[in-house]
Amino acid sequence: VGLAPMVRIHAEMGNLPASRAALQRAEAAYAHLQTLPSWGFTGTNWKAMMGLGRGALEQAQGHLAEAEKVWRQRVADSGAAARAMANLRQYSKLPPPPEMMLQLWADAELQLSKNLALQGRSGEAEGHARSALLKVLQGFGRYSTQSAQAITDLGSAVFEAGRFKDAEALARAAIASYEQGGAAPESWYFALARGLLGSALAAQGRWAEADAVYEARDRGLAADAQQYQSGDVSGRDVNWGYAMLRNGKAQAGLDLLERVYRRRLRLGLPDEEYFTAQARGFYALGLSATGRKDAALKEFRGALPVLLDDARRGGGEQGGAVGRQLRLVWILEGYMQLLVELEATAEGKAALGAANIEVAAETFRVADIARGGA
Repeated sequence: VGLAPMVRIHAEMGNLPASRAALQRAEAAYAHLQTLPSWGFTGTNWKAMMGLGRGALEQAQGHLAEAEKVWRQRVADSGAAARAMANLRQYSKLPPPPEMMLQLWADAELQLSKNLALQGRSGEAEGHARSALLKVLQGFGRYSTQSAQAITDLGSAVFEAGRFKDAEALARAAIASYEQGGAAPESWYFALARGLLGSALAAQGRWAEADAVYEARDRGLAADAQQYQSGDVSGRDVNWGYAMLRNGKAQAGLDLLERVYRRRLRLGLPDEEYFTAQARGFYALGLSATGRKDAALKEFRGALPVLLDDARRGGGEQGGAVGRQLRLVWILEGYMQLLVELEATAEGKAALGAANIEVAAETFRVADIARGGA
């Protein structure tokens, strides 16, 4: 079951084939462990560890509702495991350290927090992230990699709630914890904290600062050449690509945004899935910024039905998914700007006519749906 953490790590890095393979091996080991005499004492612990891997894989595949059920069960199982191990310490000469059990419990809550944030339920997400952070601080103290990870996840929930300055402060606190704890620059979790800082700066319109933070993150990740060149960790953040576009680096931004979008398709995440459609919308922004307006129009038209349907249904209404809404606004602003630019030329008017788009009516329709979902 030592393989169980690898299921989660591969899933979070986006390497779904490796995650599935690790899960298959872990499940075989898990089946064997259930036959051992020690299962009565350790089974709850192993069950919680396996759940972390299964939930991460479900989430990476875009199955958010299914993953939420897994995470909620894992929170319950991890809590039960922590209490069982506390009782075991009364009878065992070599009990497991309490920090390990707190870490498993906190990990489950942090994963549930991430899941809820992805669903736009940022209020619930923040509550679970704060609960997990308290457990980690109890077990490991302020300047530890475990605490830094929990602070980053809390910052992500705060970001999605629209409190971008608070998210910036939490990201900087997490980065300080990683640095105090001696984290390597190529560490994936250190990179997540830097990515959160870049996103918080971008959300505040501080494009040059955001771009610089992302570049520093990328240089750190490149220190592990094999990991970096695998494509599992480099250049996966649409916020960075958009910051590049706003910072006058249109071609670099397009290259990154296309890579993000194409990668989701290669992983089997279809255009109809919300975050793939979002990546496609950002790809369209990059095409538009580099003057490829016909191609941009095609990609916008492919992405917007999914994004607007989600807005029409009130995506993220349970807790206020402001971060999600902000990314939608960036896409819609780019789309409406493209329509205006196309209408200004004869060639553009022909493209609009071929797509059966009347600019004034389309602008009103898009704005009305977006306003209703905000």
